[in-house]
Amino acid sequence: MRRSATYIWLIITLFLTATSCEKERDFSPQFPSRAILGSGPYLGPYWPTAAWKTCMPEQVGMDSEMLRKMNEDMVLQMRLHIDVHSVLVIRKGYIVAEQYYSDEFSNDSLHYVFSCTKSVTSAVFGIACDRGFIPGLGTALLDFFPECRVENPEGKDAITLEHALTMTDGFEWYEMQYLYSDDRNTFLQWRNNDGSIPFILDRPLINTPGEVFNYNSGISHLLSIILQKQTGMRLDSFAAKEIFNPLGISDFYWPINQDGAARGYSGLHLRPRDLAKFGLLYLNGGLWDKKQLISESWVSESTGKHILRGDIPGMYYGYQWWVHENRLIAAVGFGGQILMLIPEYDLIVLFNNYHNEADGFQMETPWRLLDTYIIPAILK
Repeated sequence: MRRSATYIWLIITLFLTATSCEKERDFSPQFPSRAILGSGPYLGPYWPTAAWKTCMPEQVGMDSEMLRKMNEDMVLQMRLHIDVHSVLVIRKGYIVAEQYYSDEFSNDSLHYVFSCTKSVTSAVFGIACDRGFIPGLGTALLDFFPECRVENPEGKDAITLEHALTMTDGFEWYEMQYLYSDDRNTFLQWRNNDGSIPFILDRPLINTPGEVFNYNSGISHLLSIILQKQTGMRLDSFAAKEIFNPLGISDFYWPINQDGAARGYSGLHLRPRDLAKFGLLYLNGGLWDKKQLISESWVSESTGKHILRGDIPGMYYGYQWWVHENRLIAAVGFGGQILMLIPEYDLIVLFNNYHNEADGFQMETPWRLLDTYIIPAILK
């Protein structure tokens, strides 16, 4: 699904050959300290509410050797001092590969998932919409903020909830255009401005709403505020009641913004196996253990190809989900947090890392590992 990175690995091989001749400390990492491959037989479908089951890769049609090579690749990254944390591969509901590469994290550790939070926000928003708390997605965004006297109001009454969900609001917002450490980054400016609502709504329009995708974490947070206004429950509480509790997720952390709303754009901390449960919920069309937690129509609509991103070839955006033209669906967060869902293969792949945003090779690594090892590991 991504172009080959063979030439990059040639550079790495040359680098490792050169550095092996230098006098430096021996590389003897304490981690990974466990076998990456799952064990046991495939015993048929089940719901991992209490716990995930594991099985040998071949039991669900995957090649163990390719998954071992992926692990070797990630250990090489550790040697290059790339901050890799974990990988989890699940097929047909069984864990076939799982590894942790840092003493800070294990399968029982909460991990900051950054903007994967947005996809959870979308799911909760969909439940609220289906239950009538929130009117149709064609409703004007500004209708939910009558208390705000919006600057530069021309054309902003055309921005709808659907535009907010698909990040086609049209606001001037430079988040992906600059590093998050750059003072020109609008998200950084917003956070330094206490994450206020007026800062978002007062931005001038530079595109007609609905026409151009532009990544905007501020607009994702407005979804959280709207949900809280309409339901009387904070986003984190609503998510716990309607999604996390039924999935058996009892431990999570979700910070609260200065305005009293849970951050709709980032901040959620989950265990890797629990984020994978959320992925399985979506692979099953919102169904969990005979209960429809999220409507099948919302799952389908929210993971549809609504707008071409433009900044990544073949990548579209749904309702706070990344959607590849080949039907890979992903929740993506800063630093290499990626929950990948591939319905065609009944496959869930989860990476947690802390990659350097200025290093293109690091940021491409999860996608490269998917293309180089995980997809080729599928035998049938």
